[in-house]
Amino acid sequence: MKLKPELSQLGLLLGPLFLVVFCAVGAFWRGNIIPGGPPLSSAPPPPLRATATPPPTSVPTATPTPAPSATPFVYPGPIRDMGRLITADQEFTVWQTIEERPDWWPFPFWTNKIVLIAVGRVEAGVDLEKISDSDVLVSGTSVVITLPPPEFFGDPNLDLSQTVALEGSSFNPISMDWNQMIEAQLAAEVAIQNKAFETQLLERARKNAATQLELLLRRAGASEVTVNWRDHEQ
Repeated sequence: MKLKPELSQLGLLLGPLFLVVFCAVGAFWRGNIIPGGPPLSSAPPPPLRATATPPPTSVPTATPTPAPSATPFVYPGPIRDMGRLITADQEFTVWQTIEERPDWWPFPFWTNKIVLIAVGRVEAGVDLEKISDSDVLVSGTSVVITLPPPEFFGDPNLDLSQTVALEGSSFNPISMDWNQMIEAQLAAEVAIQNKAFETQLLERARKNAATQLELLLRRAGASEVTVNWRDHEQ
């Protein structure tokens, strides 16, 4: 019975030791088994699944240009109905002086004088109304057309917004009247017309008319177009 105190002392010594060992085993077991499930795999990720490629959109094919018909739709009547074909124009500037002295005044230094700075435009082209039936020849898809010579259309169109009239008198108490202004405008139109003849305006109108008529006839179905010119009016 004397061993009881010794056993109790041994229990007091071994109890804490068992407790420490138990806690250590529990901690080791908790750290290897409990946290966050199984460890992540180091295997590479699976490849991405290829998405289905939509079928290519069908592109509508261009409609082939129809070949020229066996007989082009070219007739003299519709060509004449086009009337005046303006194919060139040009602007000109001229100076025109009108000077008059009253008959009742004997001295030469009292005069009425006006200086007109006129700006006008001249139009040129071909008058298709002058085409006759024999001027249009159709053979298969070939067309031969003979045009009248190019010409100026009408009087020059004066641009009054740019035309300036300067009145100048030498010791003259009489102002310029409207008759002298009209005379100056008519003289300016003649001067512009003469100036247009000195340029290449008619030749430019000839070339442009041939180009436009050829394009028109090809659209009507002609595969070959020949443009001839008459030397003078019929």
